[in-house]
Amino acid sequence: METKAVAKNVRTTSRKARMVVAAIKGLSVDAAKSKLQFMARSAGVPILKVLNSAVANAKDKNKLEVKNILVDDGIKMKRRDTSHGARFGGGMISKRTSHITVILENKETQKMGNEPSREKSAQSLAQKQ
Repeated sequence: METKAVAKNVRTTSRKARMVVAAIKGLSVDAAKSKLQFMARSAGVPILKVLNSAVANAKDKNKLEVKNILVDDGIKMKRRDTSHGARFGGGMISKRTSHITVILENKETQKMGNEPSREKSAQSLAQKQ
């Protein structure tokens, strides 16, 4: 069973957040939390918050693992600044944001094989005809 949590317009760039996400994909939730707590990157804090939210959303909190984490670009807050740009004429500063989506999966349901195999589904289709 999958559980999902989303945080939108997080004030960190998606490029920096993806570096943190690459370190925790596929880990168990406990291992991912401990890795994020001691990570020396500022993007780890909002990702940890979203991970905790996904765990709280889960109905069965035993043996959860991080199936996937998506980091997409959010809005850009733009402002003009006279100290940036060609010959100090002014330029744009873009404050980038990102959307973080955490998808958790229960290990037990994954190993039990609740989904029918292709052979069984093909046999049942043949029997119906």
